[in-house]
Amino acid sequence: MSTWTDVNSKKKYDEAEVVLDKVLKADSLHIGANWYSGIGSYQNAKDRKAIMHFERVLPLLEETAGQYFGANWYIGKSYSNLLKLEGLTYTETDRMFECFEEYLRLQPNAEDSKQIREYIDRKKKRRPGTNVKLWRDM
Repeated sequence: MSTWTDVNSKKKYDEAEVVLDKVLKADSLHIGANWYSGIGSYQNAKDRKAIMHFERVLPLLEETAGQYFGANWYIGKSYSNLLKLEGLTYTETDRMFECFEEYLRLQPNAEDSKQIREYIDRKKKRRPGTNVKLWRDM
């Protein structure tokens, strides 16, 4: 059951999305608008939309910027959510692994690095072949 805070947060994300969409309509590569749209989409469980925004912003960021490893984390986490909910194609699964591995390369001592490494290793062992069009895994 949703709490008041959850409903209030969702309303604020929805309000912010309207403003951010206006900015993105004028400039689809606006770094800040894509970044915050990605975060809002991720927080609202709109994983495909979050991925779209973070993929747009990723090539515009310096690798040394904190947002660069953050974008990789958000893309990987969004794909991992989708793997449970609706499944991923082979290409999407590759991208999830790439983003998580880039995050780990840049943040080897992050608090969640061991957990993400174990997740990658476990999923790579369970991953079906290229003949499987859509892989769904808990």
